[in-house]
Formats: sequence, C-alpha cells, structure tokens
Amino acid sequence: MRSLTWQAYLQGGLDNAASKAAMDRAMALAARAPDPEFDAVRLANASMVAVVFGKLDEAKALLQSAQAAPHAGTGQRSVQAYWAAIARNFLAWQKGDGPTALAASRDMVSLAEACLAEGAAATLTAMTNLGAALDASGRQEESLAAQERAAVWGLEHVDESSTGLATAINNYGVDLRNSGRFAEAVTVLRHSINLFAKYQPTNLNQRATALGNLAWALDYQGQSREAETLWLQALEWYEKAPQGDFISPVVTRRAAADAAYKRGDRALALKRLREAAAYAEAHLPKDSLDTAQTRMHLADILAAEGQVAEAMAIAEPADAKVRAAMPEDSLRRMSSELIFGRVVAKAKGAAAGVAASRPVLARLSAKLVATDGNARQRIRYRSLVLGSFIALAQMAMDAGDTELAFEVLQLISISEITTAEAQSFARRASDDPLTAERLFAYQQAVTARQALAAKRNALAAEDRAGRQDINAAIMAADENVTRREAELAARLPDFLRRTHPALVDLAAFRAGLAADQMVIIPLVSDSRAITVAITREGLFAASGGAAADYAAAVRQVRASIDAYASAPGRARFDEQAARKLYTMLFPPELRPMLAAHPNLLYVPRGVLAELPLGLLIAPGRAVGGKVNWMARSHAITVLSGLSMRRMESTSARSPDLAFLGVGDPVIPPAATGNTGPLLAVRAGQIDVAGVVRLAALPGAAAELRQLSTALTAGTSVVLTGADATRRKLNALDLGRFRVIAFATHGLAPSESGRAGEAALVLSSEGDAPDLLTASEIAQWQLNADWVILSACNSAAGSEPGAPQLSGLASAFVRAGARNLLVSSWPLRDDAAARLTVATLQGAEQGLPRPEALRRAMVSLLDDPKLADAAHPAVWAALSLVSPL
Repeated sequence: MRSLTWQAYLQGGLDNAASKAAMDRAMALAARAPDPEFDAVRLANASMVAVVFGKLDEAKALLQSAQAAPHAGTGQRSVQAYWAAIARNFLAWQKGDGPTALAASRDMVSLAEACLAEGAAATLTAMTNLGAALDASGRQEESLAAQERAAVWGLEHVDESSTGLATAINNYGVDLRNSGRFAEAVTVLRHSINLFAKYQPTNLNQRATALGNLAWALDYQGQSREAETLWLQALEWYEKAPQGDFISPVVTRRAAADAAYKRGDRALALKRLREAAAYAEAHLPKDSLDTAQTRMHLADILAAEGQVAEAMAIAEPADAKVRAAMPEDSLRRMSSELIFGRVVAKAKGAAAGVAASRPVLARLSAKLVATDGNARQRIRYRSLVLGSFIALAQMAMDAGDTELAFEVLQLISISEITTAEAQSFARRASDDPLTAERLFAYQQAVTARQALAAKRNALAAEDRAGRQDINAAIMAADENVTRREAELAARLPDFLRRTHPALVDLAAFRAGLAADQMVIIPLVSDSRAITVAITREGLFAASGGAAADYAAAVRQVRASIDAYASAPGRARFDEQAARKLYTMLFPPELRPMLAAHPNLLYVPRGVLAELPLGLLIAPGRAVGGKVNWMARSHAITVLSGLSMRRMESTSARSPDLAFLGVGDPVIPPAATGNTGPLLAVRAGQIDVAGVVRLAALPGAAAELRQLSTALTAGTSVVLTGADATRRKLNALDLGRFRVIAFATHGLAPSESGRAGEAALVLSSEGDAPDLLTASEIAQWQLNADWVILSACNSAAGSEPGAPQLSGLASAFVRAGARNLLVSSWPLRDDAAARLTVATLQGAEQGLPRPEALRRAMVSLLDDPKLADAAHPAVWAALSLVSPL
C-alpha cells in the first residue's frame, strides 16, 4: 500500500491516469490492511489525485480525513502533518484561496525543516511552493527572497539530478524576470533548462514550460527571434508529452503568432492563431475562457489585416463569453474588452471603437492610478494592455476625441519613475510612529481587499453562492479601506494627492505650458506609428513611418554610437539613420509647430527612449553649413510622465549646503572583468555574473572640483579617490545639499555581480569595488534641486526591456531628487567634465536648465580643438529628466 501511494505521487503530472490507478489500489488495500501511521500520507495523496481530476468536494473530504489521522492534526510536528499541509496547499491553489495556500505553504516549510531528513528534496519543494504562494498574494519582494533561498538551499543540499532543484532554479528565474531583472533571469533559466535536459530528458512538459519561461525573458529584452524559436520548440514538446495541461500549448501558439506578427510575417501569424483557436476548441472545455481569449486574439489580427467581417463574427461571441464569466475588475476581462474595441473600430469606425472601449478604460484607469497599487502592479497592468492603450489613443484621435486621447496618453506614460515620485513622499512621510502605524494599517486593509478580489476572479462563473459571499466580504473590506484611509488622512492630509499619479484634463495641461513649449509623444505599435504634439493651442497628431522602421533606425544609430567606443576617431556616425528618424518622428504637418516651439518636452517609450532627441538631424543645413542637429535649435527635457504635479520636497528645511561631489573611485586591481555568466552560491546568495572590467576615470576628480567651483554660493563637499567611500558618504547629512553629482562608473544589474541591481562604484579597501546599489540610494532622504549622474548609462532601464529611467534614475527620485542629469551611454572623461560644468554654470547664471544643457552641447560639438567633438558619442549623451 505504501509503495502504491508513492507510485501515485511520483506519477502525478507525468501520467495522471496511472497515478489514479495506483492510488485506487492503495485505497483498496488500506481497507483490508490498515496502516494508521501512514493514513495521513495516503489520504493526503488521494486528496491531491482527486484535485487533479476536478473532484474538489471529494478532495476536501479526503483532506479532512488526512488531518484527522494520527500525528497529522493542527499543531503536530510530524511527517504526517507535513503531508496534510501539502494536500491543503494543493486544494487551496485549485480553489483560488490564496490566503489558505500561503498559510499551508508556510506550514510546509516549517514542518519540512523540522521533520524531514537533512537534504530531503521535499524540503526544497516546500520552499519553492512558499515562494509561489507569496507571489500569488502580491508580495513580490518576499517571493523573490524566498525563491532565492530555495535555490541556494537546493544548490547546497540537493543532488543536481533532482527534479526539485531544476524546478527551484527555474522558479527563481521566473521571479527575477517578473522583477525586471531580465539578464539575470536569462542566465538562471538557461541553467535550469540544462538541468532538465541532462537529468529529466523525458519530462517534456516541464522542459517545455522552462523553455517558455526563458522565451518570455528573452522577448522582454528584445530578443524576439530567439524567443520565437524557443516557443516553437516548447510547442513541439507539449504535443509529444504523454500527459499535461492543454492550456499551455494554446498560450505558446499565441506567443509564437505574436512574434511572427512583430517581425512582419502576418500570414504566418494568422496561420498560428487559427491553429491555436482550433487546438483550444478541440482540447479545452466548451466554456473555456482561454478559448474565447484565443479567438479574440485571432479576431484582432484579422481586423488589422482588413478581414473585418470574419473578425466581428469571431469577436462578438468571444466578448460575450468573457463578459459573462469574469467580474468587471478582472484584468483578463478588461484586456479582452480593449481588444474587442480595436476590432469594432476596424469594422465600424473609430467612434464606435471609442464607445466600446470607454467604459473599460474607466475601470482600468482606476486600477492604474489607485493608491493601493504598488509600482510593480502599475507597471504590470500598463505593460499587459499597452498595445491596446496605444490603439485606443490612436482611435480617439481619429474620432476627434482629444480629451479621451490625452487621458490614455497619461496612462501610457505612467512609468516606474512616476510611481517612484509618489513612493518617495509616502516613505519619508512615515517617520512619525503614529503616522507609520496608520500607514501600515491602511496597507494591510488594502492587501486584504486585493486578496478577496483575486479570490473572486478565480471563482467559476456558475458558483453564484460563492460569488455572493465573496461580494459581501469585498463590500466589508471596502468599508475598512475607507475607514483606514480617513484615519491616515487625519495625519497626512495630502497623502492621496501626493501618492496618486493624478490625471489632469487636457485644458488644464495646455494652460500649464509656456508659449514656447511643445510636448512630443511618439506612439509606436505593431501596426502603426504616430507622433502626438501638445501645445497651448491644442493636441495634434500625424502619422509617421512604419513601426518596424523606427526600431531599425534606432538600432542603426545606436550601433554607430557604440562603435565609437571601440574605434574612436575612426567610427562614423550614421547620419542617414538619424535623418530618417527625424523624418518619421516629425512628419511635414508638424514641422511648422516644431519651428515655433524651441522648448521641447519629450515623452519617449520603447526603443525611442534609447536615444537622446538632440542627435536627430533636421532637413537642410544649419548656419555656416553645419549639420542641422536638433540640439542646435531646440532645448529638450525628458518628462517622467504627463502629470502637472511637480516633485515637492517633503522636508520642512531648505538645503543649506551648495554641492556634494562623489567620484574618481580607487579601482582595485582584482576588478579584472566579467568572466561570463555564473551560477554559484556565495555568502548565501546566488551569483549570476561577475563585475565588469572597470577602467580608471582620470578626469572625474577635476570634473567634480569644477562643478564645485561653478556654484559660487554655499559650502561644497567633494569626496574623490580613497575618500569616495560608503562610510564617508553615509556620515553626511545628504538632505542638506542642493546639488549632488556622481562622477563614477554606473553598472546595470547584469554587470554588478552579487549586487543584482543597478549600482554606482565607490572606493573600497578590499580587492573588489564597493557598489552603492539602487535600493540603498532609494532609502536616502535627499532634498536636492538636482542630481547629476555622469556615470555610464545612468539613463538606462534597470535591464534591457525594463522601463527607461527605471534603474539609478528611479532610485534617486525615490530618495527625493527633483531633477536629474543622466547619460544614455558611457561618457568620455573630458566631454563629461565640459558638459556638466558648462550646464551647471549656465543654470547658476539664470538660464533654464534645458537651455543651459543645449548650449553646453553645441559649444562642445563646435569646438575644433577637442578630438571627435562633433561625433554624437562625445557630445549627445546627457539628458535632463524632470517632472513637468
């Protein structure tokens, strides 16, 4: 009986029919030959088999029997109690009961560590389940820490042939991906795939799932070709697997179709979507939402390709099914409804599409700007519906509804850095103990409300009694949130205003612009690209080039910038691509307005955020026959969002010290370079990369001294060389400085070794550089009017594919910086000094910051005495980032 029970457990997920047959035989034998000491294990496994076959009532009864068996009751510390916790967790997951699943997961880890043999693979499984439960509960940071702990424990205690180890490493990679740490995720996920291939070659379902996880991480990094190849391989394995779910092949087919569509093979995309729909209809239940969503996906592409009659015939019943089965606040439902709006627009016109989409937008807008949403939740919502948002903005402008278009544009522009501005106030305003207590109570109430919403979304449509109960619980939770919010507002009257990425109406936004200002917002979707311009006079839009042409031109320009680093003096800038980008971004109908508004406020996204606007080349020649760079005619500010709210200081005091400069760190000889991706445990952490090679910065100290001199009033502090240490920096009251500058190396997460996040390099007395990480910076309490980051690539996202400005820049905003001067690529020492000093001097003399930066760039590029001064790699890297 015991061997049959273990057989049933081991075959679960591989051959469910064989698993059930073994379990049935074990149950029959137990009736004839009782084994009380094993009852809890047997009944727990029987409960899980019942769950697999959808018999949830039977599973619940078996679980109750397992918990009533010897040694398995509440409070027991035994192997039997461990197995009962496993079954409780498994059933809770299937019922969508997140709180119960999380509690059971915690019990599993505690019992496994206390009762199982040292190094038992089951302990690793328990740790991994806990990480998944934390993630499902919205506690992403705890989840990431738990998954890393599981992977570390597995690497140290479990044989590498264990399926559990490969699964734990894969789960850690998925959490890294979901946290925006894509480069690390790719390294970790590849390692898990290699383990599955080496030790579990016949477990095709697991191998396919791991490949899919890697494909998504690569796709986020822009490596869609490799991602497409992996999805196709995963699909082949799903189809060959003897047992498994039927949803994953549907999702994988959809992903492969999207990849084909992005690279322009629309016929193949349609073929794959038709196959996905046919597979879903053949293998999934008739009322499956995955079938409906797949058909909606197919309708979307059909409509985009002009096959509107077939598209509407498919979309209307799919939309009705989704609406009937899911609550209004479900993200899956809202995403599907926005796609339906796109189909309607193609079939019946832009006005009809707007009418279909407007109610959905109101619900989704509430999700995006809600004060109970954390930064990652906002980014997740925005990214999942970004294509629909862009299409909705375009159709609103086609319909002449500029107010709606502007509302959507604001939602598109909610970035990590915008949310960081709000988080800075919330964190710093909680210094008072009573305020902190009320803030925590409010957050707890919100978390409970979110858990109930997730539980409701998981309920089956036909479970009316369950829906009534959960709706009543949600109403009570809403009342609790309102009460806690009022208590918090009594201590912090401005809390909602200051922590809310508020939307404004178009008229108010336009009135807040200066006469010479124009906001530029490029919108590039898979099928269309337009440029939106906003001035005091109104909102205007014009169609640009093909969407694929933007990415190609950006890659060409960026390649010529990067080539300069390896071949200075010989690498030529790709002026043709820079001219093409200008032509696409600024169609002829926008150019008269552009000429009349020399002060540009730029809101880039996607690949366009990789290049400063000033290096684009306008038609014709500038005065004296010079290259007509945009920087010659326009001062440019990169906006962190489309809000009229400025980042206000949360400190009652004004900064009384003029300048803090930190840089020119001592680079230890041991910092010899990146040895390639690693996956090892060091000091209790997973290390997935070595620190990149770090060169000396001979001009950094002089740059900081000159910046200090440029500030004629106030005291300055400069920490360079051996003084540029964490200890000396942390000894300062950083909130006293008006201007702060770092002239040192900036590292992306994939370059920072065990730090695992964006970082600045400081001096260290050891044999490795000391890294000041983004998370440490975010905890500072700054009161700086602006922060200058002439570190390498300080404008970049936290990883390729992450939102631009989401790394070091976001950290400084969270700490309280109100304006940033950042770099889009590694800066040459002499150029960095010239640009930053001249910009600061101009600002101190009364020039607006963007104009001071523009003049500094033009002065440098026209200097015949400076080597390669006219190459944009030398003069164009810096951008001014600011709230409006």
